[in-house]
Amino acid sequence: MDRFKSHSMLDNSADLTAWFARTGRCPDCGGEEFIDGPRGGLSRNMKCATAWCGSEYNIARYEGRIFHVDRIDRSVPADVVVVRVPEATPPTIH
Repeated sequence: MDRFKSHSMLDNSADLTAWFARTGRCPDCGGEEFIDGPRGGLSRNMKCATAWCGSEYNIARYEGRIFHVDRIDRSVPADVVVVRVPEATPPTIH
């Protein structure tokens, strides 16, 4: 995602957390609507619903209050394990 469109350039967790707790808006476009994603424990992945933005965040809440936010960076692939299966040895014909 092009970071130059961000009007706030919020990239560290503390600044993102304060921004979301104060405004509830996407720091990149100011959008107020988010698409829910997977969740686990106290955290939920959220994607900005503004069509041209689509910034993604991991937002942790407790009793309705936001206490931690991180960006989800899709520009770097997740840890992927590639397993090569050796070719089978052809049967020997006698």
